Amino acid sequence: EVKVVPAGSLGPIGTPDHAQGFRGETIAMSPLANDVSNSGQPISLLGVDRLPGGTNVVPDLETGTVTFSAPTAGAYYFHRFYKFQPDLNTQNPAVQDEIRKIMGFWLELGVDGFRMDAMPFVIQGKGTDEPHIEHYAMLREFREFLQWRRGDAIILAEANVVPKLNLSYFGEDGDRLEMMFNFWVNQRTFYALATGDARPLARALEQTRAHPDTAQWAHFLRNHDELDLGRLTDDQRERVFEALGPDKNMQLYDRGIRRRLAPMLHGDRRRLECAYSLMFTLPCTPVVR
Repeated sequence: EVKVVPAGSLGPIGTPDHAQGFRGETIAMSPLANDVSNSGQPISLLGVDRLPGGTNVVPDLETGTVTFSAPTAGAYYFHRFYKFQPDLNTQNPAVQDEIRKIMGFWLELGVDGFRMDAMPFVIQGKGTDEPHIEHYAMLREFREFLQWRRGDAIILAEANVVPKLNLSYFGEDGDRLEMMFNFWVNQRTFYALATGDARPLARALEQTRAHPDTAQWAHFLRNHDELDLGRLTDDQRERVFEALGPDKNMQLYDRGIRRRLAPMLHGDRRRLECAYSLMFTLPCTPVVR
């Protein structure tokens, strides 16, 4: 039996222990946790018979995808990232309405668009016993709302996906995402910088060449997170580690590097200028952080 988390059951937000561990959990659960609809709970609450979970996205810091909220709440919840970030059930109409309200609020304040983090997880089905299937129709709904409220606003999505899925995110007719970060090219750019071998980069550019006229790639060197090398082969990743992040404390999750660009390139101005020159000459739009 699934027990619902009532609003405020995890204690007042102002207490010190909410600074990280419970604050996000409370904020996410409180507004909608008692809502029941045909699309399921707004938060992915789990009964004790549904606890076996999958691999967490941050395996160095979280051991699983299921956490008990608090003794007073009596419920487990699903989280692909940190335990203080419960996964919202984005198939729930109330959750979708809240997302649109938040987008509308910031558009009224004059923002030009949104960078949407971890887009595949946003549109996936949630839970340990649910298939993690992407619901691409949500992307068109986001875009329709955005263009209805402000015609020139965009969504720039973080979606580290393989090339065969690109058009699922852009839309065959260019009616879903306006822009995506090109992680496929980014990882092979750093392989080229680390080894001098540009052949994988050339192939990656060819593999991501196709996109609708109404959509575009965003090329970057460093982003807000670690340098993700998870789409390289094991051998390629080890060569990048050796050249750009050889110490274990420079690496993260066994797939990435936590360093910024300048120290990775040993503070060499010529190499930094080469890296930025390469980024600015790639097709589509460069993003400078």
